[in-house]
Amino acid sequence: MSFEVRMKKRTKLIVLRIFSALMAAVMIWFINLDFIRPALMQDGAYLLFIGFIGIFFLFFAWSFYAQKRPRIKVNGQDITFYPMWRPSQKVTLSAITARNVKGDTTGEKIDAAIGSALLSPPLADALEQRYTAALQNPNPKDMVYTYYSGNTKLISVSTKTMENVERFDKMVVDKLEGRPLEQEMPAAQIQPAK
Repeated sequence: MSFEVRMKKRTKLIVLRIFSALMAAVMIWFINLDFIRPALMQDGAYLLFIGFIGIFFLFFAWSFYAQKRPRIKVNGQDITFYPMWRPSQKVTLSAITARNVKGDTTGEKIDAAIGSALLSPPLADALEQRYTAALQNPNPKDMVYTYYSGNTKLISVSTKTMENVERFDKMVVDKLEGRPLEQEMPAAQIQPAK
């Protein structure tokens, strides 16, 4: 059985690429205006703009990296975890000893934080109530799965942003509960129905 758990919302990465390229282009155009360049050179603000241009180029490059790199790669019993800011880690399925499941309320949490910082108090209060309601929901639609090897956290993945998470989780649950793993049949062994 071979499959990958990877990012499914690629449109967000495309938007990030467009935004980053557009912002870098606007800043390059701005600092090259004839009447702005001397003022920026005298104040030392030129370096600040160069720094922001570099940050936008890094966001642009990171979007390709995040789209291409899988989070989990399964090849039979061998599993490779690719955490976002750490090197990859290869383990076997038997090395996963525990898992933790909770509802994914990150979108509501971000909305509540932005609302409380930027919006009026009544709107911020409404967003905070929405976040509280999402936390108390017994059946959230998105889940966060965290896998452990002993006390060491291997990786956390969310069904909101990743595809094939449920398939991987079912495989881990079957292993932890001692059920036989479902094996993929090669195409040559599959016989058409008569």
